[in-house]
Amino acid sequence: MPLLHGVLTLANLPVLLREVRKDFGPKRIWLTEYSYQTNPPDPGGVSRAVQAQYIAESALRVRYAPFVDILIHFMLRDESRRAGWQSGLFSATGIAKPAFNSFRLPIVQAARRGLRTTIWGQVRPGAGPRWYQLQRLARGRWAPVGLTSLTSPGGFYTRVVGARRGTRFRIFVFGLNATSRSILIH
Repeated sequence: MPLLHGVLTLANLPVLLREVRKDFGPKRIWLTEYSYQTNPPDPGGVSRAVQAQYIAESALRVRYAPFVDILIHFMLRDESRRAGWQSGLFSATGIAKPAFNSFRLPIVQAARRGLRTTIWGQVRPGAGPRWYQLQRLARGRWAPVGLTSLTSPGGFYTRVVGARRGTRFRIFVFGLNATSRSILIH
C-alpha cells in the first residue's frame, strides 16, 4: 500500500477504503485498535464527552462502509501507568467513562433537512430484535417519541423525527433497563 500522507481516522475512512481497493481489490476490512485517548488523564487526549461522541459516530460510519466487517475498540480499561494508553471505556480504577455507554448504545444524528431529523443507533449487547423507546427532553423530563419500537435483528434502528436545533434525544432499552447518552440536535 502506498504511503498515505496524514493520519487515517474514521473521519476520512473513504480514503482508506479507496486505497485498499486500488491496491488489493475488493478485500474485506477489519478496523482494529480504534480509540481516542481521554483528558483526563492524558493531556493530549480529547474530553470524555468527545470520546463518547466519536465512538457513537464511528459505529454509524462503519455500519455503512463497504467491505468493512468489524471495528475493534482498543482497550477496555485505561492503563494504570502514567505513560500508558488512556483510551479505555473504563478508567484505570474501573469507573465507566461516558464512552462505555456510547459503545453499548451508540446514538447519533445521522441526517437533517429542515426539521426532518434522522436518528440512528444500535442496541448492544443482545441477539435478535430488541425493544427500545426513543425519548425527547421536554420541560426537564424525558418523554416518549411515538410508540415503543423494535430494532432490526442486528440491534439497529433508524428514526425520522421532527426536531428543532437544540432538542435532546436518547433511547431507553427495556431489556437492559438502561438509557443511551443524550444527543443534541444541531
